[in-house]
Amino acid sequence: MEKHGKAPSKAVETHLKRELIQKVWELLLDDEFAAAYEFGMVCDSADGHVRRYFPRFFTYSADYPEKFVLSFKGLTFKLLIISH
Repeated sequence: MEKHGKAPSKAVETHLKRELIQKVWELLLDDEFAAAYEFGMVCDSADGHVRRYFPRFFTYSADYPEKFVLSFKGLTFKLLIISH
């Protein structure tokens, strides 16, 4: 606002929000995550068994931006677990 002397328009704000969401997903979905998603992560469990964990994102999206922002704030990260 200081540089241009006025607040950004709604269209500019919408564009910037979309760009921000895309960059966040780009950071989250890197090569390391893609490999873990496809092949799993082998880890020792507290009970002494070795298990393969598969990370998954479960999201809810809606047909208008306000709901999407609310659902993105409530983004959950789940692990699917398969015993060896």
